[in-house]
Parts: sequence; C-alpha cells; structure tokens
Amino acid sequence: MVTGREAEESVYIAELYLTPIYSQNTMEPTSPWFLQLLGGPSAGFNVLAEATYAMDQWAIHTEVLQYRENDKERHVVEAEIAELTVHANTLQERLDNCKHCLEAAGIPHLLHNLEGHADVPHSACNTVRCGRRIHFNGHRVPF
Repeated sequence: MVTGREAEESVYIAELYLTPIYSQNTMEPTSPWFLQLLGGPSAGFNVLAEATYAMDQWAIHTEVLQYRENDKERHVVEAEIAELTVHANTLQERLDNCKHCLEAAGIPHLLHNLEGHADVPHSACNTVRCGRRIHFNGHRVPF
C-alpha cells in the first residue's frame, strides 16, 4: 500500500525473503499445531499473524500472509476444477446419450454411403451443402 505519494514520485518495492538456517543438521517436520494455525480457521490464523507481526521481522510475517493467500487461491482453483470436471462428465453423458440414440435409430446403417468421407475438409463440406441451413430448437446447427 502506498500512501501520501504524489503522482510523479517513484515507488520503491522490496521483496522480502526468509533466510534459511543451514546450520541445523536435520529439519524436523512442521508441528501439527503450527499447521493448524497456518491453514485453519481465521481466528487461529489471526493469532498466528499477530504473533509474527509482533516479532518485528517483516519477512516472517509476509511469508505467513503469503502462505494464507496461496492456500485460499489453491482452494478456489480446486473448486473450479471440480466444477469443470462435473460439467465435462455431464457433457460426456450427453454425448453418449446422443450417440446411443443415433445408433438405436440405425442412422449409421442408413447413411452407410458416407463411409470414408470423415476426412473431407470442413470447407469442402460447406460447398457440398450448397447453403442449406439446418436448424435445431430454433438455432442454426454449424457443420
């Protein structure tokens, strides 16, 4: 956040990074209580954020806030993926139903003379149709 700045003044940005401590021989797994505060409900996270702010080390506080924002964004993306997966599955079911109806009506058999024409370029199909328009539920069906 930038306050008290004139339009022509430069803004200086400094990225904060935590410095790893390499003098420790082994790293221990993160404690469950810390993970619960870091990724848990807002009340617990706020206690953690306030404690890191009080440490007077901005890099630590910034890293905690960044973790929370990344975690929130990950949850949003996972929800979008789940929604898209459901939508894709619904569309696949619709495709399967349409294909089944076409097969049950014997359409492939009725149009067996078109066998081998699947590789005709799209533009060639337009000239073959000679401008004939096909409508389904009031909408033009593209080919």
